[in-house]
Amino acid sequence: MASRVVGLVLSLTLFVLATERAAAVEVAVSEPAWRFAPEGELYLDEDLRVAAEEFELSQELRPLLRREQYDIALASIQAFPPPHSPALDLLEAQLHAILSRFDAAIEVYRRVLEAAPGSIRANAGLGTLYLLTGQERPARDRLARALSLGATDVQTYGQLGYLNLKLAHPWSAISAYQSALVHEPDNPQWQQGLLTALVASGNAGSASALIDQLLGEAATNVSVWQQRARLALQQQDTDRAVASLEAALRLGDATPANRQAAAQLHLSNGNYSRAAALLEANVGAGEVEPADLIRLCRWLLARDALRQAQALADAQWRRRAGLSAVQVSALMTVRGDLAAARGDAAAATAAYRRALERDAANGQALIALAKAQRAAGALAQAAVLFQRASALESVRRNGLLGVAQVAVDRGDYEAALATLRDVRRAYPDEHGLDGQIDSLTNLVAAQRAERTAQ
Repeated sequence: MASRVVGLVLSLTLFVLATERAAAVEVAVSEPAWRFAPEGELYLDEDLRVAAEEFELSQELRPLLRREQYDIALASIQAFPPPHSPALDLLEAQLHAILSRFDAAIEVYRRVLEAAPGSIRANAGLGTLYLLTGQERPARDRLARALSLGATDVQTYGQLGYLNLKLAHPWSAISAYQSALVHEPDNPQWQQGLLTALVASGNAGSASALIDQLLGEAATNVSVWQQRARLALQQQDTDRAVASLEAALRLGDATPANRQAAAQLHLSNGNYSRAAALLEANVGAGEVEPADLIRLCRWLLARDALRQAQALADAQWRRRAGLSAVQVSALMTVRGDLAAARGDAAAATAAYRRALERDAANGQALIALAKAQRAAGALAQAAVLFQRASALESVRRNGLLGVAQVAVDRGDYEAALATLRDVRRAYPDEHGLDGQIDSLTNLVAAQRAERTAQ
């Protein structure tokens, strides 16, 4: 009669990965080595003029500047009796900047602008120093002011493009970078900046054209392949995205985030072997959270990708020294699942036992070991394990269903029915229990009738 009872399914929750939810894949783009000099050519009498009483000093300074004896020139200016003209202050600020005395340079630049707010050179110089010291918004304001006053130098355009991009204004960045490229069409900083701005703005047509141009000039440019992948993802072209990422990886891209991105795309395309190989490298480098790795292993197991799941679990096992007892227990549970999938019941049981030694509250290990014991006919041990699991909120439902299943195996239908009714009360939205409860109710009634007849 028990064979006619609808089986109780003790299912573990299957974690759905981001690849199935079409979550955004993040691609990291390698930035060029941005080089923003605090000053270029030194100016004594352009933009501002020295005072008459400073003329002799300016003549003394010129040979010092030509010989790049900047510290001597600065000392000469500081020794000159104040007040100084804005022109002399401007030169002092430039010298402080060249000597990497940024705080002093900023203070003097501000003094210049108090006296001469329309100074192009002071606005541009102060903007550059704000950029170099991480003050991005003031830097953008000063550089924009310099351009409005008539600045036309390539560094001001390039810096303003960089800042607008950093401050999430890609369209403004496009304009600035295009102006910089008019002056220096082959400058890789401005090319990369323009490409990043085009991609960030969603200007797919112009971005694609620039990508083709840059790859035609240098097919080994890793950052351009990364941008190609990012643009492809914007257009939901996953094949082009993964091909671009693979090209970047072959050319030396060692960014864990991009291995992760490529692995996600391979997973979504069903290419589990390549995905596992990429992620294995990240696991070996300690770039994958153990909990994420465990979820992925189970996800792969559910898709019969046993070899790939095993490779990832083994990679994490080799790095177990730094894991907590709870993390090691969870990893042992997965290793038990892998052994069970290979048909090695003894190894699976041993792994689950070791997992519980590390963490007695590991609900998944309790359920897995209980199922293994039930399959081996050790119903008493299975019942105890299911009962322990039912006390844990994370696996309470599965624990109760296991208790009921063991009761069915023993022919104790009344106990099974009582447990299923407890499940129904605890989980009113649970589907699929009504038929099982009805079947057990009929079995209990039949058993009682048989006992009465006897």
